[in-house]
Amino acid sequence: MTEAHWQFEEVAPLHAARTSQRDVPTTLNTYTANQRIVGEEMARRGWGQAELEQRRKADAEKIKITRGLRAGTTMAWGWIAKRLAMGTSGYTADCLRKAACSQDMRSVGLNRF
Repeated sequence: MTEAHWQFEEVAPLHAARTSQRDVPTTLNTYTANQRIVGEEMARRGWGQAELEQRRKADAEKIKITRGLRAGTTMAWGWIAKRLAMGTSGYTADCLRKAACSQDMRSVGLNRF
């Protein structure tokens, strides 16, 4: 047996353990849970997919849903932006940042913003 072959045999089981099939359902469950959260929030507001797409990208209710998703889950900005029809991931993140900033300003009595 060559040294390279021996090294491969030692490393292959370690690599297989790190990329096991048990990781796939976790990702799928996270995705499914986030889809469920968005669906529940839309139903609570009486929205369908058409209503979601007709609303402005920076709609206050969309920002509330985004805030909840980011606080309670690990979903990426791109997924949230696409699912809530909010444009790009950067724009979605910026909307949430601006909403948080304006809320902070109101809490200290600066209502101009």
